[in-house]
Amino acid sequence: MPATQFNVIIVGAGALGTFHAYQALKMGKKVLLLEKDKRAQEATVRNFGQVVPSGLPPESEWHQYGRDATAIYKEIQEQTDISVRYNGSCYV
Repeated sequence: MPATQFNVIIVGAGALGTFHAYQALKMGKKVLLLEKDKRAQEATVRNFGQVVPSGLPPESEWHQYGRDATAIYKEIQEQTDISVRYNGSCYV
């Protein structure tokens, strides 16, 4: 069997690993995403995958990061079957 080559190998298919894989794929990279469990249940579950732009001054850099991340989650939701629930904050 011929060896498969990847540009990026990501260990952990939680919120961050999946997000990084998604961004690398958008950049045209060949990605291998590895997860030891059937579903992500480590850090993603413990930190709730929150993106919270509220509670910060609108002009702050971190507030803008939160707004940008929320827009990215909306884009991902439109392209996949990942569920996203909005109720003041974004939980993935």
